[in-house]
Amino acid sequence: MWVIIGGLFLLLQLLIGGITGLGAGGREGAQGFGMVAGLGIVGYIIGIIVYAMLGGIFSALATFIYNIVAGMVGGIKINLE
Repeated sequence: MWVIIGGLFLLLQLLIGGITGLGAGGREGAQGFGMVAGLGIVGYIIGIIVYAMLGGIFSALATFIYNIVAGMVGGIKINLE
C-alpha cells in the first residue's frame, strides 16, 4: 500500500516536472534541467522504497504495542445480538 501511494506521488511529480520543462523551453538557464530532473526522479524512487519499508516497520511496531496493551487491559469486547 505504501508503494502505491508513493507511486502516485511520483506520477504527480513527473507531470509537474514535465510541465515545468515545457515552460523552460530552450532558454539558456534550462540546459541542465534534464539532469536535475533525472536525479530528482532517482531520489524520489529511493524515497518511495524507504517510505514503504518504514511504513511496514512502524505498522508492525504499532501492532506489537497494541497487542501487548490489549493483553494487559483485556482488549475490546463486542456483543452482537
